[in-house]
Amino acid sequence: MLLVGHTSSGKNTSIEYFFNNINTPRYLKTLCSFGERISLQDTISIFERRIDKQRRSKNSVGPALGKISMVYINDISMASRDSSGDQPSLELMRQWFVMGGWHDMRGFKRVEDIAFCSSCSQAEKIPVRLMRYMNPVWSSDEEDWPRPALKSYLTYCLGNGTYVDSLLKISFNLQKIVAKEFKPCPGQ
Repeated sequence: MLLVGHTSSGKNTSIEYFFNNINTPRYLKTLCSFGERISLQDTISIFERRIDKQRRSKNSVGPALGKISMVYINDISMASRDSSGDQPSLELMRQWFVMGGWHDMRGFKRVEDIAFCSSCSQAEKIPVRLMRYMNPVWSSDEEDWPRPALKSYLTYCLGNGTYVDSLLKISFNLQKIVAKEFKPCPGQ
């Protein structure tokens, strides 16, 4: 899941509230932030050092057997770019989502029993190759602010055509009608 919203829109507060209200010892919680200088090795160490409490095998990363680790990464869009403009930290995460692990210098590492959640303020800075494996949830009072990110995603999926703009216009109009007509039930 990817929480998207402007600064101070309650993304971190929502996740921290959720994490603090899970009192089951089965779940391990890891909170961390991406910054402009986070490297690929920093990202790997987040998973290998903070999560790998009990190594299952030398080729896997995960919590002790019978436990589930929940990882929250704040500001995922802040991952640094290398000289060619790529974001290796995000590419590593894409490998995890697609292949169930990633390749490092020692071979393939399988990622087991880890649930992932992240947040960002600018979804358009996240590569579409990664975005397609996430479930974005927008949090904002402004009407059309997710439009650039959605347009980029739809153009990638459907190709560049006039129907992308039409689809966005229809979707936002439908959302406005639903928000206006379907009021929340009182007492719920």
